[in-house]
Amino acid sequence: MSAYAEFAAWWQSHDLYGEDMPRVAGDLAREVIAGKRNAWAASNHLEIAIWGWRGMAIPALEEIFMIDDEIDWDRKHRRPLEQPRTSLLDCFASLARLADNEVVA
Repeated sequence: MSAYAEFAAWWQSHDLYGEDMPRVAGDLAREVIAGKRNAWAASNHLEIAIWGWRGMAIPALEEIFMIDDEIDWDRKHRRPLEQPRTSLLDCFASLARLADNEVVA
């Protein structure tokens, strides 16, 4: 089952807890790196689903949130699209390498 489908099932059943979020984030990152999920859609999903994580000491996740925000800026104020895309993939790779217990900082 994909991370998104698992997340959706937990959400619908009201069986999703904060301690599940690291695994969801790690699994989404691994799906992005494997080419099973669009990086932009995954970054947006993480920011919506795990919004309470802002301010935690997880650099890759914080960077994903900042890149997701940057995409909404006017073109003249943001980097060329290829630069944040490359940074986004690098962040997902960093997040995917972490074990679930390392994501909980």
